[in-house]
Amino acid sequence: MADSVYLETNALIDSILKGWYPELSDIIKKASGVSTSQYSKMEIKKGFLHKWVWLYNKAVRCKSFEDISLFISNLTSSPDRYYLGACVDAVSIFETYYSKNKPSELKEQYGDINEGEIRLNAFKSNLRTQIQLCFNTIATHVKETHNPMQCFKDLKAPFLEKEMFINKPLKCDESEDRCNITQYILDNKDDFEKILKQLEALEEKDKETKKRISSLKEILKLIKNDRPISNHHQNQGLCWDCSDAIHAVIPPRDSTLLTRNEWHFKPICEAIGLTN
Repeated sequence: MADSVYLETNALIDSILKGWYPELSDIIKKASGVSTSQYSKMEIKKGFLHKWVWLYNKAVRCKSFEDISLFISNLTSSPDRYYLGACVDAVSIFETYYSKNKPSELKEQYGDINEGEIRLNAFKSNLRTQIQLCFNTIATHVKETHNPMQCFKDLKAPFLEKEMFINKPLKCDESEDRCNITQYILDNKDDFEKILKQLEALEEKDKETKKRISSLKEILKLIKNDRPISNHHQNQGLCWDCSDAIHAVIPPRDSTLLTRNEWHFKPICEAIGLTN
Protein backbone atom coordinates (compact mmCIF):
# COMPACT_ATOMS: atom_id res chain seq x y z
CA MET A 1 0.00 0.00 0.00
CA ALA A 2 1.34 3.43 -0.95
CA ASP A 3 1.87 6.12 1.67
CA SER A 4 -0.81 8.24 0.00
CA VAL A 5 -4.30 7.09 -0.98
CA TYR A 6 -6.92 8.63 -3.27
CA LEU A 7 -10.58 7.89 -2.51
CA GLU A 8 -12.83 7.59 -5.53
CA THR A 9 -16.54 8.18 -4.99
CA ASN A 10 -17.67 4.77 -3.77
CA ALA A 11 -14.66 4.37 -1.47
CA LEU A 12 -15.48 7.77 0.00
CA ILE A 13 -19.07 6.72 0.66
CA ASP A 14 -18.26 3.25 1.98
CA SER A 15 -15.38 4.18 4.26
CA ILE A 16 -16.31 7.64 5.54
CA LEU A 17 -20.03 8.26 5.12
CA LYS A 18 -21.19 4.72 5.93
CA GLY A 19 -18.18 3.53 7.91
CA TRP A 20 -19.07 -0.09 7.20
CA TYR A 21 -15.76 -1.37 5.86
CA PRO A 22 -13.08 -1.47 8.57
CA GLU A 23 -10.49 -2.67 6.06
CA LEU A 24 -10.88 0.60 4.14
CA SER A 25 -10.88 2.68 7.31
CA ASP A 26 -7.72 0.93 8.48
CA ILE A 27 -5.91 1.77 5.23
CA ILE A 28 -7.01 5.40 5.47
CA LYS A 29 -5.84 5.71 9.08
CA LYS A 30 -2.40 4.33 8.22
CA ALA A 31 -1.92 6.44 5.07
CA SER A 32 0.37 9.45 5.30
CA GLY A 33 -1.82 11.33 2.85
CA VAL A 34 -5.53 11.00 2.03
CA SER A 35 -7.07 12.80 -0.91
CA THR A 36 -10.21 12.81 -3.01
CA SER A 37 -11.58 15.15 -5.66
CA GLN A 38 -14.26 17.75 -6.19
CA TYR A 39 -15.47 15.37 -8.89
CA SER A 40 -16.11 12.71 -6.21
CA LYS A 41 -18.00 15.19 -4.04
CA MET A 42 -20.11 16.20 -7.02
CA GLU A 43 -20.91 12.55 -7.77
CA ILE A 44 -21.98 12.12 -4.15
CA LYS A 45 -24.19 15.22 -4.30
CA LYS A 46 -25.84 14.04 -7.53
CA GLY A 47 -26.22 10.44 -6.44
CA PHE A 48 -25.96 9.07 -2.91
CA LEU A 49 -26.66 12.32 -1.06
CA HIS A 50 -29.50 13.29 -3.38
CA LYS A 51 -31.21 9.98 -2.61
CA TRP A 52 -30.92 10.66 1.11
CA VAL A 53 -32.43 14.12 0.60
CA TRP A 54 -35.26 12.51 -1.34
CA LEU A 55 -35.87 10.01 1.48
CA TYR A 56 -35.77 12.71 4.16
CA ASN A 57 -38.32 14.83 2.31
CA LYS A 58 -40.56 11.76 2.08
CA ALA A 59 -40.11 11.10 5.82
CA VAL A 60 -41.29 14.62 6.66
CA ARG A 61 -44.71 13.67 5.28
CA CYS A 62 -44.93 10.42 7.26
CA LYS A 63 -46.74 10.01 10.59
CA SER A 64 -44.78 7.06 11.99
CA PHE A 65 -41.67 5.01 11.28
CA GLU A 66 -43.88 2.20 9.99
CA ASP A 67 -44.82 4.52 7.10
CA ILE A 68 -41.13 4.82 6.21
CA SER A 69 -40.64 1.04 6.33
CA LEU A 70 -43.67 0.46 4.11
CA PHE A 71 -42.58 3.15 1.68
CA ILE A 72 -39.08 1.63 1.31
CA SER A 73 -40.42 -1.92 0.91
CA ASN A 74 -42.65 -0.72 -1.94
CA LEU A 75 -39.70 0.78 -3.81
CA THR A 76 -38.74 -2.60 -5.28
CA SER A 77 -41.71 -2.45 -7.67
CA SER A 78 -41.79 1.30 -8.27
CA PRO A 79 -40.16 3.55 -10.89
CA ASP A 80 -37.98 4.90 -8.06
CA ARG A 81 -36.45 1.48 -7.26
CA TYR A 82 -32.92 2.77 -8.00
CA TYR A 83 -33.26 4.76 -4.74
CA LEU A 84 -33.68 1.53 -2.76
CA GLY A 85 -30.03 0.85 -1.90
CA ALA A 86 -29.37 4.31 -0.45
CA CYS A 87 -32.65 4.23 1.48
CA VAL A 88 -31.84 0.85 3.03
CA ASP A 89 -28.39 2.19 3.94
CA ALA A 90 -29.94 5.20 5.69
CA VAL A 91 -32.21 2.96 7.75
CA SER A 92 -29.33 0.61 8.64
CA ILE A 93 -27.21 3.52 9.86
CA PHE A 94 -30.17 4.80 11.86
CA GLU A 95 -30.89 1.41 13.45
CA THR A 96 -27.29 1.21 14.69
CA TYR A 97 -27.66 4.67 16.23
CA TYR A 98 -31.12 3.98 17.66
CA SER A 99 -30.13 0.71 19.31
CA LYS A 100 -27.58 2.56 21.45
CA ASN A 101 -30.25 4.77 23.05
CA LYS A 102 -32.29 3.80 26.10
CA PRO A 103 -36.11 4.05 25.77
CA SER A 104 -36.21 6.41 28.76
CA GLU A 105 -33.70 8.75 27.09
CA LEU A 106 -35.69 8.74 23.86
CA LYS A 107 -38.91 9.51 25.73
CA GLU A 108 -37.19 12.40 27.45
CA GLN A 109 -35.87 13.74 24.15
CA TYR A 110 -38.97 13.35 21.97
CA GLY A 111 -41.79 13.52 24.50
CA ASP A 112 -44.56 11.22 25.63
CA ILE A 113 -45.58 9.89 22.21
CA ASN A 114 -45.87 6.33 20.84
CA GLU A 115 -42.80 4.39 19.75
CA GLY A 116 -43.57 4.68 16.03
CA GLU A 117 -43.56 8.47 16.29
CA ILE A 118 -40.40 8.46 18.42
CA ARG A 119 -38.61 6.28 15.86
CA LEU A 120 -39.77 8.54 13.04
CA ASN A 121 -38.56 11.70 14.79
CA ALA A 122 -35.27 10.04 15.70
CA PHE A 123 -34.85 8.82 12.11
CA LYS A 124 -35.45 12.29 10.69
CA SER A 125 -33.03 13.81 13.19
CA ASN A 126 -30.32 11.26 12.40
CA LEU A 127 -30.73 11.52 8.63
CA ARG A 128 -30.92 15.32 8.77
CA THR A 129 -27.59 15.40 10.62
CA GLN A 130 -26.01 12.96 8.15
CA ILE A 131 -27.06 15.15 5.23
CA GLN A 132 -26.04 18.47 6.77
CA LEU A 133 -22.63 17.23 7.90
CA CYS A 134 -21.82 15.12 4.84
CA PHE A 135 -19.15 17.37 3.32
CA ASN A 136 -17.80 18.37 6.74
CA THR A 137 -17.39 14.68 7.58
CA ILE A 138 -15.43 14.17 4.37
CA ALA A 139 -13.26 17.20 5.14
CA THR A 140 -12.25 15.83 8.54
CA HIS A 141 -10.84 12.67 6.95
CA VAL A 142 -9.43 14.01 3.68
CA LYS A 143 -6.35 16.22 3.64
CA GLU A 144 -6.54 17.33 0.00
CA THR A 145 -9.32 17.74 -2.56
CA HIS A 146 -8.03 17.71 -6.13
CA ASN A 147 -9.91 19.79 -8.68
CA PRO A 148 -7.80 19.98 -11.86
CA MET A 149 -10.95 20.32 -13.99
CA GLN A 150 -12.32 23.23 -11.93
CA CYS A 151 -15.40 21.09 -11.41
CA PHE A 152 -18.38 22.72 -9.67
CA LYS A 153 -16.41 25.20 -7.57
CA ASP A 154 -19.69 26.52 -6.13
CA LEU A 155 -20.71 23.10 -4.82
CA LYS A 156 -22.89 23.42 -1.70
CA ALA A 157 -24.35 21.06 0.85
CA PRO A 158 -28.15 20.60 0.78
CA PHE A 159 -29.95 23.20 2.89
CA LEU A 160 -33.25 23.25 4.76
CA GLU A 161 -36.07 25.46 3.56
CA LYS A 162 -38.86 25.23 6.10
CA GLU A 163 -39.02 21.46 6.70
CA MET A 164 -37.65 20.26 3.35
CA PHE A 165 -34.11 19.91 2.05
CA ILE A 166 -33.16 21.71 -1.16
CA ASN A 167 -30.27 20.06 -3.00
CA LYS A 168 -29.37 22.73 -5.54
CA PRO A 169 -27.42 23.52 -7.57
CA LEU A 170 -27.43 19.88 -8.61
CA LYS A 171 -26.86 19.57 -12.35
CA CYS A 172 -23.60 20.63 -13.96
CA ASP A 173 -25.20 23.39 -16.01
CA GLU A 174 -26.66 24.89 -12.82
CA SER A 175 -23.17 25.83 -11.65
CA GLU A 176 -22.27 29.46 -12.21
CA ASP A 177 -18.70 28.50 -13.12
CA ARG A 178 -17.62 26.91 -16.37
CA CYS A 179 -15.51 23.82 -15.78
CA ASN A 180 -12.19 23.22 -17.52
CA ILE A 181 -12.62 19.60 -18.59
CA THR A 182 -11.42 20.42 -22.12
CA GLN A 183 -7.98 21.53 -20.93
CA TYR A 184 -7.85 18.64 -18.47
CA ILE A 185 -8.38 16.11 -21.27
CA LEU A 186 -5.78 17.87 -23.43
CA ASP A 187 -3.22 17.86 -20.62
CA ASN A 188 -3.77 14.15 -20.02
CA LYS A 189 -4.59 13.02 -23.54
CA ASP A 190 -1.97 10.24 -23.56
CA ASP A 191 -3.39 8.69 -20.40
CA PHE A 192 -6.95 8.71 -21.70
CA GLU A 193 -5.83 7.17 -24.99
CA LYS A 194 -4.03 4.40 -23.08
CA ILE A 195 -7.13 3.74 -21.01
CA LEU A 196 -9.32 3.59 -24.11
CA LYS A 197 -6.94 1.13 -25.79
CA GLN A 198 -6.87 -1.07 -22.68
CA LEU A 199 -10.67 -1.13 -22.37
CA GLU A 200 -11.17 -1.90 -26.05
CA ALA A 201 -8.84 -4.90 -25.69
CA LEU A 202 -10.91 -6.47 -22.90
CA GLU A 203 -12.59 -9.73 -23.90
CA GLU A 204 -15.47 -9.21 -21.50
CA LYS A 205 -17.15 -5.81 -21.53
CA ASP A 206 -20.23 -5.08 -19.44
CA LYS A 207 -22.73 -2.34 -20.23
CA GLU A 208 -20.88 0.21 -18.11
CA THR A 209 -17.53 -0.51 -19.79
CA LYS A 210 -19.05 -0.23 -23.26
CA LYS A 211 -20.56 3.11 -22.28
CA ARG A 212 -17.17 4.26 -20.97
CA ILE A 213 -15.46 3.28 -24.23
CA SER A 214 -18.04 5.14 -26.30
CA SER A 215 -17.69 8.25 -24.15
CA LEU A 216 -13.89 8.26 -24.28
CA LYS A 217 -13.96 7.89 -28.05
CA GLU A 218 -16.34 10.81 -28.42
CA ILE A 219 -14.39 13.02 -25.99
CA LEU A 220 -11.06 12.38 -27.73
CA LYS A 221 -12.72 13.00 -31.10
CA LEU A 222 -14.11 16.35 -29.93
CA ILE A 223 -10.75 17.38 -28.51
CA LYS A 224 -8.99 16.41 -31.74
CA ASN A 225 -11.43 18.57 -33.72
CA ASP A 226 -10.87 21.49 -31.33
CA ARG A 227 -14.43 21.38 -30.02
CA PRO A 228 -15.00 22.31 -26.34
CA ILE A 229 -16.47 20.12 -23.62
CA SER A 230 -17.87 21.69 -20.47
CA ASN A 231 -20.77 21.82 -18.05
CA HIS A 232 -22.27 24.60 -20.18
CA HIS A 233 -22.35 22.53 -23.37
CA GLN A 234 -24.85 19.88 -24.46
CA ASN A 235 -22.07 17.27 -24.35
CA GLN A 236 -21.64 17.58 -20.57
CA GLY A 237 -22.91 14.02 -20.03
CA LEU A 238 -19.81 12.57 -21.69
CA CYS A 239 -17.80 13.45 -18.61
CA TRP A 240 -19.98 11.39 -16.27
CA ASP A 241 -20.07 8.41 -18.64
CA CYS A 242 -16.32 7.91 -18.28
CA SER A 243 -16.02 8.86 -14.60
CA ASP A 244 -13.85 5.89 -13.58
CA ALA A 245 -11.27 6.85 -16.20
CA ILE A 246 -11.28 10.44 -14.93
CA HIS A 247 -10.82 9.25 -11.34
CA ALA A 248 -7.79 7.18 -12.34
CA VAL A 249 -6.06 10.15 -13.98
CA ILE A 250 -6.67 12.62 -11.13
CA PRO A 251 -4.38 11.32 -8.32
CA PRO A 252 -0.57 11.58 -8.33
CA ARG A 253 1.11 8.43 -9.71
CA ASP A 254 2.69 7.63 -6.35
CA SER A 255 -0.78 7.32 -4.80
CA THR A 256 -2.92 4.23 -4.48
CA LEU A 257 -6.48 4.55 -5.76
CA LEU A 258 -8.70 3.10 -3.06
CA THR A 259 -11.83 1.38 -4.34
CA ARG A 260 -14.08 -1.63 -3.76
CA ASN A 261 -14.87 -1.67 -7.50
CA GLU A 262 -11.69 -3.45 -8.56
CA TRP A 263 -13.33 -5.17 -11.53
CA HIS A 264 -13.78 -1.85 -13.35
CA PHE A 265 -10.78 0.02 -12.01
CA LYS A 266 -8.07 -2.64 -12.40
CA PRO A 267 -7.68 -2.45 -16.22
CA ILE A 268 -8.02 1.34 -16.15
CA CYS A 269 -5.30 1.76 -13.54
CA GLU A 270 -3.03 -0.80 -15.21
CA ALA A 271 -3.20 1.18 -18.44
CA ILE A 272 -1.51 4.21 -16.84
CA GLY A 273 0.61 2.52 -14.17
CA LEU A 274 -1.50 3.52 -11.18
CA THR A 275 -1.80 1.20 -8.17
CA ASN A 276 -5.31 0.36 -7.02
